[in-house]
This record gives sequence, structure tokens and C-alpha cells, in this order.
Amino acid sequence: MSTWSREQDREEYGYGLGDPGGVLVLKYRSSGGIGFGESRQDFLHQLYWSPDGPLATSQGFITAPREAYWVRRAVSHEVRAGDRQTVYRICLREVPAKLTALRAGPVPIDGEAARLIVRIAHRDCDEATAFAARRRILAGLGTPPVWAPSGTGVALTVARALWRDPADRRTWTSGRSGCASA
Repeated sequence: MSTWSREQDREEYGYGLGDPGGVLVLKYRSSGGIGFGESRQDFLHQLYWSPDGPLATSQGFITAPREAYWVRRAVSHEVRAGDRQTVYRICLREVPAKLTALRAGPVPIDGEAARLIVRIAHRDCDEATAFAARRRILAGLGTPPVWAPSGTGVALTVARALWRDPADRRTWTSGRSGCASA
């Protein structure tokens, strides 16, 4: 279930949806924050990407400017975006070869793949163009980072703790010293 402010917009673009190589692109725009509440999709893999800012997830990840967030089917997850962001949610039936070992997490995305995501989220895009773009988008996803998802930076530690429960001071004051004032 997706939730967002009243001033929102969602567009859907489906190409070859009955085919294993098909793709569904959902484009969300909002003047307020966008939240894709706790969900689990048993039939589709999902790739979230925003050209306008980072995405935060319930798994503790915060995407960097050139990253998308990958979620395999049947994995519970939650994704949030800030104010005035556009978020693209790409639904697929096949897993890209580079992501076979990743259940959920950030993945690098190259400039051409990002440009093509925007391109296929338009009414004037034909199916042949979308299929060719889908192949290039998946090829433009990089290998997931090898670092552990529990980074040790103070800012990252605080951000993850606040994401999990912003009202629970224990989660962000009991960690490293200096994370918050007493």
C-alpha cells in the first residue's frame, strides 16, 4: 500500500505484461513525502529509483544519488522519499544476473539506465522501445556494494535509528557516544 500527501500524482506504464520480459513502470510525484508502506510482492521483483533525492528504507539503507533500491519478490520492505520527489517503481518478473544473490538493497545505476527509466515512463513510448530500454536498464544496474549494510559512520547510525523509530531516544543515544546530546 502506498501512501503520500493529498497533492500527489501516479502514472502507470505497462509493456508486455503477460510476458516474463515485460515491465511495469509506476511513476509517483508528490509535493509532500511519499511512503511505500510495509509491503511484500509475491510475484514481482521491484526496483525503486528517484532522480530527485535519496530513498530511505526499513532495512536501514539510504540510497546515494546514483543508486536505486532493489527488492526481490516475497521480501517485505518499506521505502520512503522526501518532499517534492519523483519516484519510479519498476516491476519485473526476471532477476538481472548481477542481482541474483541480493534480496534487498541499494544498487548502482548508470546514467543511461536512469535516462531510460524516465523515457519509458511516458505515454508516447512504444512497446519495442520499452523492451529495448528494459534490457539496457537492467544492464545498467551495477553489482551491489560489498560493504555491510550496518555502516559505522555517526550520521548513518543516527539516520538509521531515527528511521526505525524517530520517537525512541534509546535507539539513537545508546549507540556510539556523541550521537546525540543527553
